[in-house]
Amino acid sequence: MALSNYERVGKAVQLLAEGLAPFVDRECRAKFGDNWLDTVQRKDRGGIPREVNPADLHFLLKVMRDVWDTIFGKKLSLSDRGYVFELLGVRNYWAHNHTFSTDDALRAFDTVKRLLESVAAGAQANEVGKLYQDLLRQKCEQMWGARRKDAPGQFGGQPATGLPARQRSIVGATLFGTDRSLRSAIELLDFVAVQLYERHGQDLLDKVAQISGRKIQISRDPMDIDRPRETGAPGIFIDRNLTIAGIKARSYEWLRLFGYPDSALQIHYSDSDLQIHEFSSSPRAERRSIVGATLFGTDRSLRSAIELLDFVAVQLYERHGQDLLDKVAQISGRKIQISRDPMDIDRPRETGAPGIFIDRNLTIAGIKARSYEWLRLFGYPDSALQIHER
Repeated sequence: MALSNYERVGKAVQLLAEGLAPFVDRECRAKFGDNWLDTVQRKDRGGIPREVNPADLHFLLKVMRDVWDTIFGKKLSLSDRGYVFELLGVRNYWAHNHTFSTDDALRAFDTVKRLLESVAAGAQANEVGKLYQDLLRQKCEQMWGARRKDAPGQFGGQPATGLPARQRSIVGATLFGTDRSLRSAIELLDFVAVQLYERHGQDLLDKVAQISGRKIQISRDPMDIDRPRETGAPGIFIDRNLTIAGIKARSYEWLRLFGYPDSALQIHYSDSDLQIHEFSSSPRAERRSIVGATLFGTDRSLRSAIELLDFVAVQLYERHGQDLLDKVAQISGRKIQISRDPMDIDRPRETGAPGIFIDRNLTIAGIKARSYEWLRLFGYPDSALQIHER
C-alpha cells in the first residue's frame, strides 16, 4: 500500500531527528559541558529545567534556534538558520496531523535534506533524498498521465486542439507589489492603468495623449475608438480589438512613460499550459528554471526559485542591517507576502536575514518581482541583480 504524504513527512521528521541529535549534543557539550541539557533549558524557560528527550526533533530545533548566536551561528550559515525555523513549522504541522500536499511534502524533504547535509548527516540526507525522488517520480507520472489524457497530440496521438503553448492565456499579473488575477488579457491594461493612476493621477491622463497615433488604440475620448472599453483609471479608454501581443506592448509602453523598467510588470500565464511545456519534446518550449544569481559581486547557485529571495535578503541585510527590517514594513500590503511576523503569512519561510519571513506560495514571477522590489527600497537598479536561468 502506498504511503500518504503525511506518512512520508513523518519518516523525514524521524530521519532529521536522528541526524541532528549527535550534532546538537556534540556542539552543546563542547560549549556548556556534560550538563548542557540543564543549561539550554534554563535559557529557554527562565531557569526552570525539566525532563526532556534529547532525541526529540522539536527540542533539537528549539535548542538550535535559542542558542544560535552562541553556538550554531558559528558553525552554520544564515540559510541554515532559515531552515531551522521552517522545519519547526513542518514538525508542528506534522505533530498536529495536518495534511501535506505533494508540493508541501517535496518542499519539506528538500529543506530537511539541506539541513542534514549542513550538519554532515550524510546517511540520513541520502534517505530523505530517496523520499524526495520517489514522490517527485510519482508526481511526474501523474502529470504525464493527465497530459496524455488531456492533450494526446503532445505525445504522438491525435493532433491537440486549442491554442499552442506559446499562445497560453494570461491569468494574472504583479505590478508594484500588487497581484491581480485576470479573466481575460484585456484586463491587463485595466490593471496597469489603475496602478499608474493611483501613483500619478492626472499626469497619466495627460501622458496618454502622447501615445495616441493615427490608428488610435488608447484615448481619453471614447469617440476616437471603434470599440472602446473604459479602464479602471477614470477617463481612459482602450480598444477592445487589441491582440494579446498588442495588450502587452501597450502595458509596457504605459510603464515607460513614467520611467519604469519592463521588469516591473510580471505577467502570469495558465499553469496547464506551463505543464505541457514541461513535457514537450521541443527544447525551446521547456520552462526555464532559476539556477543561480549574482548580486554585489557575489555569486550563488540556487536549488529552487524561493532561494533567490533568501540570497537577496542576506546580501541586503549584510549591507543595511536593521534598516532592511524596518523597510520590509513598507511593502507588506493587504495580501501579505513579506513580513516580519510569520503569523501574517499562511506558509511562512524565514529568509537568511533574521526576522524576515516570505510566503512559500509565491510564484517564480512573484519571487523575481519581490527581489527587485527589495533592491529598489535602497535605490539599487534592477540591473544590480543578475538572475541565471536554464
